[in-house]
Amino acid sequence: MTMDRAKAMRQIHALRRKITGLDDDTAWRALLARHGSDSLRAMTDAQIGTVARTLSGMVPRTNTSTATRAQLAKLSALGRAKGWGADGDVLADPAMLAFVRRTAHVDHPRWLTVRQASDCITGLERWQT
Repeated sequence: MTMDRAKAMRQIHALRRKITGLDDDTAWRALLARHGSDSLRAMTDAQIGTVARTLSGMVPRTNTSTATRAQLAKLSALGRAKGWGADGDVLADPAMLAFVRRTAHVDHPRWLTVRQASDCITGLERWQT
């Protein structure tokens, strides 16, 4: 095992612990479903890199201020105007999640910083016109 591979595997374990609500069983079931293996050792270097990048996008950022309630409400309203969130939760709608990933490079609106939320709001407002 190379040093980079070992370092990436340690990083994955550390990231997994930082994600609220992601226990060991859930994490390894997700690995099995996505990569066909629940063992990091059995994965290729490329698969390990993908897992590390995915998990790093799921970790809430602690060194910056998160989006305000008003910003999240505005995102919800703009998403609802586009017809997203038919099941009631606009911020968890697949279209909203894809937009946030593409615009701010985070996996969920609740992890947006104030600046990223502002960028998403601006993007949705421009898209409305």
